[in-house]
Amino acid sequence: MDEVIRKIKKIENSNLPLISGGKGQRAIVYSEELDKIVIDVRFESITENIKIIIDSWMKSNDIDNFLIFNNNMGVKNTENYYSFPYLLIDYRDHFKDDPQYGGINFKSKKEKIYNCLNYHEHRHRTIIFDSLKEKGLLDKGFVSCVYKGVVLTESLDPTLKDVIIPRIIDHGFVLLSKVIEKSYFNVVTETHHEICGTNDGLHITEKTGKALISQPFIIVGQYGHLEKLREWGFKTYPEFFDEGYDLIVNPMERINFIIDEIERLCNMDKSELEKIYNSVIWKVEHNRKIMMEFPIDEFAYKYLPHIIADDLAAMIGEQK
Repeated sequence: MDEVIRKIKKIENSNLPLISGGKGQRAIVYSEELDKIVIDVRFESITENIKIIIDSWMKSNDIDNFLIFNNNMGVKNTENYYSFPYLLIDYRDHFKDDPQYGGINFKSKKEKIYNCLNYHEHRHRTIIFDSLKEKGLLDKGFVSCVYKGVVLTESLDPTLKDVIIPRIIDHGFVLLSKVIEKSYFNVVTETHHEICGTNDGLHITEKTGKALISQPFIIVGQYGHLEKLREWGFKTYPEFFDEGYDLIVNPMERINFIIDEIERLCNMDKSELEKIYNSVIWKVEHNRKIMMEFPIDEFAYKYLPHIIADDLAAMIGEQK
């Protein structure tokens, strides 16, 4: 056991990306049943590039009995890496605690064609925002880009009256119902995109979760994002968008395809847009049901560190 403790401390004091040091520090424990050092980065995506760094460091420090839990759904699980959709499970739990959460009045009069909310800076978000601006489409949507100083007003959602909007807009579980009710679809700018170079795989966050339970959407994300959602039973919106973008390998071509789709819909006859919207809105209720019943990953929740012990016990008990 002394040797295990020594290895854990070594990992904690390393400079491994996403695992140790300052803000990125995560729970690291030893599982006697697995005989592995379990590392919890369930909020993060362990990309192939990061894997190479971790594997090299572990080998040079004679550590082979480790298991990293993470949220990259685009890589195969191995004896050292296990991916599962924690952020959607976490979103599901918030939804289950408040079944009325995200309730939308679909009959509300639309004021804009789309919404696109951006808080933290990422290259693909900047490309989307700048392209929409260049094409004169910003006024067609409810668009925020906080890191550029573009924010929405609190009048769009009365529940945010006493909150400093730039600090919380589109964060965590904040869902702006007024923005959603007054627009036809959501341009979801996910956290990861291959345009950033090392963001390989598939990292699905609560941004997708919010869109799933509230309105039609197009996703500026990684390759195969929609394919994975459909695999889990969610409905997507080919009636609105040419969803061939989801399987375009070249990341810039995928972004350009999406921008063209947004532009096409912004220029569509309003009566036709309304007709399509009304014909597909049933899918939101379907997706809400799927989200409410979204299963936990029993293996992950059996061996994750005790930092989430209470959450763990409740969820496993729920499945029995």
